[in-house]
Amino acid sequence: MKDRGKVREMNSYKRKKSRRHDNEQSRSDLKATILPILAVCVLSIVIAMPIIWFITYKQSNHNQGINNEQRSAGIEAISDVSAAIEKADQLAAMYDYEGATEWIDQSLEVNPENEDLLNKKAKYIEMKEELVEYTGEVSHVFFHSLIVDTQRCFDGYPDMSIVTGYNNWMTTLDEFNKMMKLMYENGYVIVKTTDFCEEVQTADGKTTYIQKAILLPEGKKPFVISQDDVNYYDYMKYDGFASRFVFDENGNVKNLYVDQNGNELIGDYDLVSALDTFIDEHPDFSYKGAKGYIGETGYEGALGYDTHIKDSPTYDEDCEMVRKIAKALREDGWEFASHSYGHGRMQKQSFEELKIDADKWEDEVGSLVGPVDVYIYPFGDYVPADSWKFKYLQSKGFKYFFGVGARTYNAFHKDYVFMDRCNLDGYSMNYRPELLSKYFNTSLVLDSNRPAFEN
Repeated sequence: MKDRGKVREMNSYKRKKSRRHDNEQSRSDLKATILPILAVCVLSIVIAMPIIWFITYKQSNHNQGINNEQRSAGIEAISDVSAAIEKADQLAAMYDYEGATEWIDQSLEVNPENEDLLNKKAKYIEMKEELVEYTGEVSHVFFHSLIVDTQRCFDGYPDMSIVTGYNNWMTTLDEFNKMMKLMYENGYVIVKTTDFCEEVQTADGKTTYIQKAILLPEGKKPFVISQDDVNYYDYMKYDGFASRFVFDENGNVKNLYVDQNGNELIGDYDLVSALDTFIDEHPDFSYKGAKGYIGETGYEGALGYDTHIKDSPTYDEDCEMVRKIAKALREDGWEFASHSYGHGRMQKQSFEELKIDADKWEDEVGSLVGPVDVYIYPFGDYVPADSWKFKYLQSKGFKYFFGVGARTYNAFHKDYVFMDRCNLDGYSMNYRPELLSKYFNTSLVLDSNRPAFEN
């Protein structure tokens, strides 16, 4: 019995020893596998550390250099008292007294106790306190392309229907310049829709649009301005209109105009460039830098470029130019709007036709000019707000809808705003001058080079 017990003890000891041997062998094998891998990793880190440090150091220095340059430029801009006051005066001239005061405050951080800066700040605060809340009607006027050369536009057409159309629905460049001058003298100030339209939450938790007050000097009257079909269509090419948007030698957005002798001229040959120049000379004609709305179709490109012809040899170049011009215009206070792709009669279109049109505009034009929330109905041909057509337009992000109507009409709804617009053209000046009298006296504007109107 004792021998058998010793055998069992011996066998148990052998089994334990065997397991220890197996465990030790496994650990030895694991070390043999892992250690080379760890060695390679450590060696890689050692080699990479100097490289990573060098790249980080160079990038840090590069970023620090950029930050220092930006900081120096900013400090230089606000440390120069004259430059700071000039910038602040520009903001104040457009009724942005808060922006002007903030600019002066930045300069005061660098130039504390400067009397000129302190006096300017006090003046801006005083001017802001003199503003009054404007809650009256906000008119909206619109135009088509402006006629540069009346002789080329109105003379030499065997088909008088074209001349009649130009005479009725277009405005000459000379007339437009006179209109803006008279409206300015009559106290009008350009605003954007968002300056007087506001989406608010009601007591029941829903949202709706309301008209909000605009702070303006006593006697000033806000209005919105827009231009339709700013595409420079082929049929107008030789009729005395601008041809497209371009950049001038100073990087400003202007218009290309080809005169009757084929000379290519760059300057203020349409509404946008002409209004820019007028506002530069009269900054108080614009509320906080507001300009107007540029209505684009798409069936003949955008802004005068062939962005609708995808197999054109200049397609990529044209698209890039439209992007650059649109970006520059937006930065300068202009807004873009969809005027549909094909300028069709929306009430006659089927839902599918409207859908295709809206999708195509978004793809070919919206992708170039950027996001828009304004839709300008072609011919003022609006669709009911409870229709599937309207709902589809809303699904595209449109919140503001512009129609056509000689009298001021703004309607604020729970999920959109509708505005009628008065066309300041030959038709309105000849057939309903009394409706334009609040803007200007048409007898002081009407171009004598126009053909006689039909009675």
